Amino acid sequence: MKVVNILKKSLIVLCSILIFSLIIITMFITSNKKLVTKDNLTLYAKNTEVLKLNLKFIIKEDVTLEEKIKELGKSAGIPEDIVFDILKSNELKELFGEFFSKTIDYVINGGKRPVLEKQTVTNITKVATDSLERHLNIVLEKETLVRYIEKYTTDITSIIPNRSEIINNQYFVYMQDILKFNTLYLYFALLGLIILTGLLSKSAYKPLKYLGISMLLGGLIFVIIGSCYGLINPYIVKNIIDLELVSSLVRSILNLWFKIGVFVSFTSVIILLIYIAITRIIRHNRKLDQTIRYNINDIKL
Repeated sequence: MKVVNILKKSLIVLCSILIFSLIIITMFITSNKKLVTKDNLTLYAKNTEVLKLNLKFIIKEDVTLEEKIKELGKSAGIPEDIVFDILKSNELKELFGEFFSKTIDYVINGGKRPVLEKQTVTNITKVATDSLERHLNIVLEKETLVRYIEKYTTDITSIIPNRSEIINNQYFVYMQDILKFNTLYLYFALLGLIILTGLLSKSAYKPLKYLGISMLLGGLIFVIIGSCYGLINPYIVKNIIDLELVSSLVRSILNLWFKIGVFVSFTSVIILLIYIAITRIIRHNRKLDQTIRYNINDIKL
């Protein structure tokens, strides 16, 4: 019996470790998936000098995104002053957020090449026409400028090479593996471990303790790491060339980790409180049952 009990306890400990590991992996994959949403990429574009991004890791040209956009504007026939106003606008950064997210979806899932939403093109067009009205020295019909902008926004999406060329890059292969992974598998594995823990401990509520503790530890780890931008930033300053771009990306990732860590930690506290409440109720009922039995025995005597 002692050997069996030791084996059961060992298996419960192993299940607890696996539950903790699965929670960490799930949080990591979830944060990466959230990072590449349109809203988060738009926020990244707004908080970063993304125009300084060198495109040589995407296309075979040693040019910055800003230089490429100016070149495309010139090719589309848009006056330089108007292109400059477009480059300064928040609408262009909104365009980048949408463009980045659609590009990642294109690389990961295939399908059609990125196409900008009609509203995005309309917003850029408004920036351009407003700029035309301010620059009285530019002789250009508004209708002609609108046609130029339509070509311009189409040309921007053509920066991205064919998917087959991109996915040969090891970084994109790694990103593809993470973003295409179905987290439902992790949830099912987690559920299986919880059920197994319940069977081993012969309890329907004790697995809540192991789940709650694992989530609390995992959440705190992510909260701590997410709060460490000040410690990580000096390393970036010393070792990374594209400082602002990478620094902002790291800040975005750590911010997501912090938020997810807080959410998981808060959830774990609720789970542990439920476990404590159930434990107290069961203990109270046992004491009550023992008291009733004791009184019944007294009556019999």
